[in-house]
Amino acid sequence: MNNRAIPRAMSARHIALLATSALATFGTPAFAEGTPDFMMNVAQGTGAVPAGDMMVEHSPQVVISEPGTPTTARDTNDVTGIGQMIIDQKTGFLGLCTGTLINPRTVIFAAHCVNESPQGTAMNPWGYGTGAGQLPIGFGFKADNLAGIRSWFLAGTNQYKTSVGNAFYNVNQVIYNPQSLSLGLANNFLQADVALASLDTPARNVPTWTILLSQLPAPGTITSATGTGYHVIEAGYGRNGTGTSGDSGGIDYRRRVAENFIGILGSLDDIDSFLFGSPSGLTQNLYQTDFDDPKRGLPGANAYDFNIFKDNALPKEGITAGGDSGGPLILDKTFSKPTVIGVLSGGSRYFNAQPSSSYGTSSFYQPLYLFWDYIAANNPYRYVAAKAGDGDWFDASHWVTTLDPAYQIIVNGQLVNGIPTTAGDGINGTSGKFGQICYQQGRSDECLDIGTNTYLVNGRPVPADTVVTGGATLANNKSVASFADGLTSINEAQGAGNAQAIAAAAAALPTATLANGLPGATNFVPNNVDPDAATRRNARYFDVTLSNAGTTTLSGTATVDRFTINNQAKLTVASGGSL
Repeated sequence: MNNRAIPRAMSARHIALLATSALATFGTPAFAEGTPDFMMNVAQGTGAVPAGDMMVEHSPQVVISEPGTPTTARDTNDVTGIGQMIIDQKTGFLGLCTGTLINPRTVIFAAHCVNESPQGTAMNPWGYGTGAGQLPIGFGFKADNLAGIRSWFLAGTNQYKTSVGNAFYNVNQVIYNPQSLSLGLANNFLQADVALASLDTPARNVPTWTILLSQLPAPGTITSATGTGYHVIEAGYGRNGTGTSGDSGGIDYRRRVAENFIGILGSLDDIDSFLFGSPSGLTQNLYQTDFDDPKRGLPGANAYDFNIFKDNALPKEGITAGGDSGGPLILDKTFSKPTVIGVLSGGSRYFNAQPSSSYGTSSFYQPLYLFWDYIAANNPYRYVAAKAGDGDWFDASHWVTTLDPAYQIIVNGQLVNGIPTTAGDGINGTSGKFGQICYQQGRSDECLDIGTNTYLVNGRPVPADTVVTGGATLANNKSVASFADGLTSINEAQGAGNAQAIAAAAAALPTATLANGLPGATNFVPNNVDPDAATRRNARYFDVTLSNAGTTTLSGTATVDRFTINNQAKLTVASGGSL
């Protein structure tokens, strides 16, 4: 992991785990998520292994609130569409992350899981896959992936092969958002941290997830008990532990789940300005959660939990840790069905002595709505249909792209299949904030409602005034640095001149094309294309439906992932035709 030097005794730190990291010391006790302090022998399944064969957690298993244990947090469901990413780094290390299947070919996860390796730098998406010089990468979708990892990593001549029986699939291409590196490699997880991988075989009997491409609206009220009221599920394969110990247990290739509330839709800048009196230059909106101690306010409560986001602990509350990065933030109770709203990038702790992923820490997720058009364009899977009337399969004007069933938007408060009418704001996404950032400890009860820009003391708004703290003008005296004893500011951005801080006006959507993934495109022929790193050819896979009246004639050979025919449509396979 990239640990910046932090000379202060108590300070905030935003966390991401890098597979090639070394342990860094910065205060007492020192910790670095991602260091191989727990090592699993894949061949044997137990015990430590020598250096050079270490299994290294890549980046934010969830930590469950006591009296629960890491065992009780294990997912009792087997194959759910949430999978563990494995990269053979070819250095004796494996990189580990989490991802979510959104169609039979495509996994969405975090860019920083792949963008820091030599093969993945310089915005090169061709460093991972099955070609010469590429790093092998796969996803296991079972609740316990140990057998799948063995079959993929240690199978001799069958190494790096898909094993449908183990629900373990090899990846043939990775694409990540190049803007994830615009703040430099050391900050490759803070914004635009979104990537997609294509599987070399369509996943069988593995559920797929929908993804929410709309921004969640601000809640009508924020309460002390439930905060924003947006209940979510966090899931991943990373490190585990308890609220007191933090992520004290290593990765065991098992999926764990926990519940939480969305604390805020807001930036790391919002937090740093409130707690420390000066911004960090990290302005992009993030969905953020915190880890609440159920004993907060009672004797024996955790000293580090000052309730950074206003809400109370849930019965199965948890937070993320090393190895969970790229995992889904699942909104599970707001609509009639659950949907994924974000991918995990990292987390923050606020005191040097505070264990990582313990009570009082927080996690942040990339909101998918900000990058929906990037996802649509780089998703290799296309749903297409034949137009009404007769036509030849290889007539490019005979086909049209249809709406991807994974894509969901909010219409009149309901979740429906659709896409937004404007482009995603990307790293410029700063509007529509909601939630409260708080410092509630001892006699202090002060919060900032970032949606209304209201400063609250003991739950009551204070008169507006303006002060200048640390060079930043703060309305309503929003900085709590004056009373947050021991908390000190740290500028994590090292790029405060981020020109993208000002949100750009949303542009109208472009004309639909096969490349940009928008529905309504034509001028293509549905015929699968595997990626080729040597020629920089992207993967493209098709789900074809014939439902309109008319006959489609297939006179040559075509390959697609899925074919459906219904209603009045007909398919004629001519001499020499093959599907």
